[in-house]
Amino acid sequence: MGGFVWGCILGAATVLWILPEGSTTVVEVLPENYAIVTSVSDTMCSGPVGKANVVTTRTRTQTVQLQ
Repeated sequence: MGGFVWGCILGAATVLWILPEGSTTVVEVLPENYAIVTSVSDTMCSGPVGKANVVTTRTRTQTVQLQ
């Protein structure tokens, strides 16, 4: 039974060692005279008269602009 416990401990340590330690964070660095501009637009379309079908889309756009 003691071998089973040590096997579980060793297995857990191996899994923690193999798995990545977190997610990657991307940081964007721009010169001072540039800016990232984000715009969001929503579009809603409904079905024919008497129908309850509604479709909504959200579009997110990012651009880099010189100030």
